Amino acid sequence: MSQNNKISVIIPVFNEENSVSGTLTSVSNIMKENHIDHEIIAINDGSSDNSTNILSGLRIANLNVIHHPVNKGYGASLKTAIKEAKHPWILITDADGTYPINSIPELLRHAGKSAEA
Repeated sequence: MSQNNKISVIIPVFNEENSVSGTLTSVSNIMKENHIDHEIIAINDGSSDNSTNILSGLRIANLNVIHHPVNKGYGASLKTAIKEAKHPWILITDADGTYPINSIPELLRHAGKSAEA
């Protein structure tokens, strides 16, 4: 995948008040630092903790926050976000920081290459 391609980063959120702000900020910073054209779509899946307020207060460029009024589940969150995605490439990560966000640029360097390359 060339750096000229655009990517939608999808992040489902359900009761992640302790990590959501840091995760979204880290994703944004990594994408900017590596000059990757992107949007970030956070799906608040009916969180009952403070995630809704945290998401509403974030000022991150290219962030689209979508709220499910009730919890619909991980799969429904992904479907909602994929339907809203504006870019041809989609990357999914979790809001709790489980996955190494700093590895996104390396992952994207390999995107689009065949397994035999």
